[in-house]
Amino acid sequence: MRFADLVTLYFQQSSALQTLWIVYIVVIGGLLAVSALRRDPDRIGGVLATVLFLIFAHKNLGSIQDTATIRNATLQGIRQYDISQMQGADNGGFNAFKNQVLPNLFMQDVQRIGHFHRICAGITVLTLWALQLRRRLSYRQRMREAAATP
Repeated sequence: MRFADLVTLYFQQSSALQTLWIVYIVVIGGLLAVSALRRDPDRIGGVLATVLFLIFAHKNLGSIQDTATIRNATLQGIRQYDISQMQGADNGGFNAFKNQVLPNLFMQDVQRIGHFHRICAGITVLTLWALQLRRRLSYRQRMREAAATP
């Protein structure tokens, strides 16, 4: 594999990783926005939304971890690349990359990514059910007021 191919693969994996995180955040935001806009409590809908979100979060986490693992392996390949395989013209670009860009590229801790993702999922589920509780209390209050009104 050529050095340029490794660098391209690294940045493609970085872009894929960013896209997966964006999708995760947009889904969380959409789920909470829809939940916040609902007026009446719906336990079955809440359970269904929770289960579907947790399935999505699990699959998304797997994709993020796989992509981060590939990205880490690619970065390791970049750092261990054998410069003797390069043509003379490519050496200048390699040295510039090695001195200017490579020090700013870091391995991702896949385990920490998993912890952060799970914490976000937990907070999302707690918020979802807090909104459900708020709807239930508000619904009960409206029913009491309606019953008290002659």
